[in-house]
Amino acid sequence: MCSSDLDPANPHAHVIAANALLALGRTDEAIAAAAAAISVAPAWAVGYRMHASALNTLRIKSVQAIESATEAVRLEPTTAAGYSILAAAYANHRDFSAADRAIRQAIRLRPNDADCWVTASYIALRAKSWIPAETAALRALQLRPGDPRAINNLGVATRGRGRWGLGAVAFLDAAKIDPRSPSATTNVEVIGFQYLSTVALFFLLPLL
Repeated sequence: MCSSDLDPANPHAHVIAANALLALGRTDEAIAAAAAAISVAPAWAVGYRMHASALNTLRIKSVQAIESATEAVRLEPTTAAGYSILAAAYANHRDFSAADRAIRQAIRLRPNDADCWVTASYIALRAKSWIPAETAALRALQLRPGDPRAINNLGVATRGRGRWGLGAVAFLDAAKIDPRSPSATTNVEVIGFQYLSTVALFFLLPLL
């Protein structure tokens, strides 16, 4: 799918295409489709949010993501999703103070939005703040049980705290729920390798 398959004058069509392309891992095409939505409707916040969301999947594009998310917030200052996307962009840029301000505003606007809490856990993970990351991931799971992103974030946070068993269970659960998630499957592979390395070292030590 590409945005040209749909009505080129309809910004909704470009956003639909961008969402589909992003789900397929075709990030560059998703970014282009979202940019097309912006060109068709330059005063529509949804296009900017979609553009920033796609850019957020590429951390090296954090400056452009911040620009698009900031414009989305300017256009719709009472929409929590804009602040949440902006917060993730700032986290990717390693500006954790700005990320914290943005996600707090998102949560103020929608305190029971699981996506906001998933983003809050992501920001804390980027900052290597394991306890806040775990707390936010657990809150997201209270609001939306089974969310694979929250489960994966919980796994990273518990592993960061040295609770390897809980981390492994969370990673496996996330991978089962969303087997196409690259972060979940990668974490399963990493923790499996670390487990095997530890077992191998245990058996090799008596021989050294």
